[in-house]
Amino acid sequence: MESRITIIVTCRETDTPDITLRSLMEQDYQNYELIVVRDEGKGANYARNKGFKKVDTKFVLFSDNDIVWRKDGITNLLEALKSRPDKSYAYGAYYLLNEDKIVCSEEFDASLLRERNYVSTMTLVRTKDFLGFDESITNFQDWDAWLTMLDADKEGINCGKIIFDTISIPRDMEDGEVHRLVNIVKRKHEVQSGSRK
Repeated sequence: MESRITIIVTCRETDTPDITLRSLMEQDYQNYELIVVRDEGKGANYARNKGFKKVDTKFVLFSDNDIVWRKDGITNLLEALKSRPDKSYAYGAYYLLNEDKIVCSEEFDASLLRERNYVSTMTLVRTKDFLGFDESITNFQDWDAWLTMLDADKEGINCGKIIFDTISIPRDMEDGEVHRLVNIVKRKHEVQSGSRK
């Protein structure tokens, strides 16, 4: 029997989720409930948490509003997570159309995750294991969420497939600012150079 999942698509007030919704309609897996949440100017984490409060399915999938899901994306995530009952979430690689490269293809490794992020927001999670998004974190929110789960001994699994396509949006900030924001997340989780303090 297929497992029903909930898909939470977050969207800024000025944006549209149409590109993502069209790709979801073309999925080979259609047993899902869809929740589209506007961020009301309060940020993506606020919207994700608001949507999560409505979830009553065993699995929840988070998605941004500029994602083109590959036809078998959900199927690959769900099969991977079902194959490993000990894992709390499944993720996959994705293709950056404007850079012609594949990212987030790394196998799950706790030490590597503490050092840098390689798991996108577009991840299928066991609802009972999800611990929420920190609304005070303004950048690298997905990384913070996976580290929060890791702190609670909840790990993920790479499905081994490319699950979606998207266009990379350059961060409008200097390298020093990126470094500062990365360190905010690392300090929160007491992580320094890949090791706990």
